[in-house]
Amino acid sequence: MAIGRVTVTQGTEGPSYDPYSYRELSFESWRNNHQQHDEVSWCLGGLRHYVEVNGKRVTIEDGDMDPAGERLFKDTVGLDLEQFAAAYDEMQYRCPTCGRHGNWKFEHGMPGETFQVCGHCGSTCDTQFDESAIL
Repeated sequence: MAIGRVTVTQGTEGPSYDPYSYRELSFESWRNNHQQHDEVSWCLGGLRHYVEVNGKRVTIEDGDMDPAGERLFKDTVGLDLEQFAAAYDEMQYRCPTCGRHGNWKFEHGMPGETFQVCGHCGSTCDTQFDESAIL
């Protein structure tokens, strides 16, 4: 199995006086030498906790995944949720330019902007924008 492009959606939901943050990871899982693929989404945080494979959604209740949902994810992707999260985080924390780990610097730009810069090669690897800093 192979995992295609991973799309990350982050945001907040809920009332403005008590917002909840969430992160949704969406990707394609390829099987049989790229002959078949599955659309997979995994969302944690906020008001929605679920795993969805090809439109079939399994809700996570109180932080615990239904065993059927865990099995659905593992059978489709080849990794359980914890293994996938660890692999994704490992990819996120590797510089896409030089491929090295760690030694991150966080620099501030305009109000609300934060840049994650590789301490080895100096390239900007990630940016974040905090709207509340300018409102």
